[in-house]
Amino acid sequence: MPESAQPYASFMVRIWREPGDPPAWRGSIQHVQSGHKAYFQSLERPMDFIEDTLQETDTVRRWQPLK
Repeated sequence: MPESAQPYASFMVRIWREPGDPPAWRGSIQHVQSGHKAYFQSLERPMDFIEDTLQETDTVRRWQPLK
């Protein structure tokens, strides 16, 4: 299947380090098409969010080149 015909979904992931003893990594993930967002404290959560979002939404888009 050519790239231009492949459906896609976009996710934005942010990761930051919070101070403490010991310091902790935290993050958020957002599904760009729907705006749904979740926060996480483990690396498993972003993948769970992606799987759940793709199963629950119909907002997968067809790839289009930027103009």
